[in-house]
Amino acid sequence: MKYEQYLESRRNTFKKTFELLKDRPEICIVELGTSRSFKSWGISSNIEDWHPNNPEMWAWSDGCFTKLFADNLKDKKLTIWTIDPCSQAIKVVKTMVGANQDVQILQTTSTDFLREFDGKIDLLYMDHLESGETACKVHLQDSEIIIQRELMKDDGIILIDDCPKGGVGKGKLSIPYLLQNGYKTILHEYQMILIK
Repeated sequence: MKYEQYLESRRNTFKKTFELLKDRPEICIVELGTSRSFKSWGISSNIEDWHPNNPEMWAWSDGCFTKLFADNLKDKKLTIWTIDPCSQAIKVVKTMVGANQDVQILQTTSTDFLREFDGKIDLLYMDHLESGETACKVHLQDSEIIIQRELMKDDGIILIDDCPKGGVGKGKLSIPYLLQNGYKTILHEYQMILIK
């Protein structure tokens, strides 16, 4: 896996997610909360902080999901929808992925996107908002939309960031809801993978 050495607490869950996707020739990914910074441990959209040829300097504390998955799945028929209401985050992710036609970048809220989206999702990555009660409530609301609108494929994967084992993080409300609606835990470390 490209960039594996930088992933730290997300390494095993990202690797398992790639394993679950490997036999799918066509993949639709929805990322709620895009790559927001060029620097770890802070928000920076300053282009001087972007070093495209030096991945050790990228914002790995935030996972770099968009770039990581676009680069690792480039041999697949792939669409990544990455969603964020923040204009600075949109600037960051557009710079990181460049002209990659597999990545569709939308400046909107997760909830508005999910209410309008008419596709079926192979992988949903929930990493939106900063950890706290507001994030927990929005994650639950979005999970309810996903279930009610049947947006996931029958074997769809949900990957939730910032919900460390032994704690609950952003998934405090959404994880119990998803488990009550047919999902089961595949792996839980710093992130949690659920699948139907």
